[in-house]
Amino acid sequence: MESDEFLHLLSEEDNPEEQLKALHACLEKLPEEQRTSITRFFLEEMSYADIAEQTGLTLNNVKSYIQNGKRNLKICIKKQTL
Repeated sequence: MESDEFLHLLSEEDNPEEQLKALHACLEKLPEEQRTSITRFFLEEMSYADIAEQTGLTLNNVKSYIQNGKRNLKICIKKQTL
């Protein structure tokens, strides 16, 4: 299930269905490490430590990929829904 924080990337002003489509399309455009980290953190509700352990990434890299991935998703969604 998608977490509320993940869905917070969507604007309340625009069509929610259109934004959800954009979110999924933009998720596919992310670099693999960002997509994996975001998917596991928000959709699978895994901890940073669990993601790091399963992927072999460092804890700091996981945090960075999630932060940068969220930013990139937000930018991409805005462009897609204009």
